[in-house]
Amino acid sequence: MEKLNELEALAKQCTSMKVDVNTDAAYANFITQIEPEHIIDIAEHVRELEQRAEASEAKLAELDKQEAIFQVEVSGNHWLNAGPVDDSDFTGLPDGVNLLYARPVPAVNLADLVPDGWKLVPIEPTKRMIIDGFESEPSEFWNTPEEWESYQAMSGCGQAAHKTRLCWAAMLAAAPEVK
Repeated sequence: MEKLNELEALAKQCTSMKVDVNTDAAYANFITQIEPEHIIDIAEHVRELEQRAEASEAKLAELDKQEAIFQVEVSGNHWLNAGPVDDSDFTGLPDGVNLLYARPVPAVNLADLVPDGWKLVPIEPTKRMIIDGFESEPSEFWNTPEEWESYQAMSGCGQAAHKTRLCWAAMLAAAPEVK
């Protein structure tokens, strides 16, 4: 995973700057062998799979905490024996014994499953998120002279990407916290 994170970081650098193929052989080699967007895509999918695995492990941990209250012994399509579970040792029971539980598995707190650097946000942005996102556009009056100069030097696409990042950051900051 560490190597994938390194490749993702390098891919993001390659997509955000122009690489001089003649002076930077490492970047040129990277670019000719793999598309940076693919590395970013792969990293996002791996993180999604890791999050699913963590959620599954949390649910299994909750299952381990439950205590059986009733048992049903089954053979084929017929039940053979049923009764409440007492403090008996069940290690001697034959195959086909199924335990029933008094309550469903408790829900896992989704906020605990969100990886670092991620945040749960509402599907529809709140009014505050929309306002903060709209007001995040760079301004000669609100930004430092260096920030404004840097923004002005960007291409049209660079400015659009910069505004999108600012808007996204402002909207995430304004999003309500999951409790």
